[in-house]
Amino acid sequence: MCGIFLLAAAVVSAHDFWLVPTLFRVKPGAKVAVALNTGDTFPASEGAVKPERLESVSLIHPGGTTALTTFRTEGKSTIVDATMPKAAGGAIVEVVIKPIATKQSRPSFDEFVKHEGLDQIAARLAVRKSVAWRNAVPTRKTRKLCFASGA
Repeated sequence: MCGIFLLAAAVVSAHDFWLVPTLFRVKPGAKVAVALNTGDTFPASEGAVKPERLESVSLIHPGGTTALTTFRTEGKSTIVDATMPKAAGGAIVEVVIKPIATKQSRPSFDEFVKHEGLDQIAARLAVRKSVAWRNAVPTRKTRKLCFASGA
């Protein structure tokens, strides 16, 4: 039986970013469409990711790494197709978004942290109120979607 796991690195940002495959059970050699979704309403996407924002999209498998470079927009999602290796085993679709500098005031950032329920971070920020605030915070998002395929 095949399974799927979604791994996500935590990144502070106004919107989240996630991957949604068309198939959760994958056969060796199968073609899978993966939606690159963004927004605050998982699993629905609020807007397609522009291809120029993608630093890299790869299929990582025991035989190596294959760059995935063809994208299309369907509704509010960016779609990339990945063909799984012909041998049974695992594969990972990895998507890296180019870093951007997000401008946000300190009060706005503090409110975001509270809204997200990040109480420990909010407490640390409260202690460091006197520390100089940088208005631009670079962020990079990476998401990985792991597939296990069998006969």
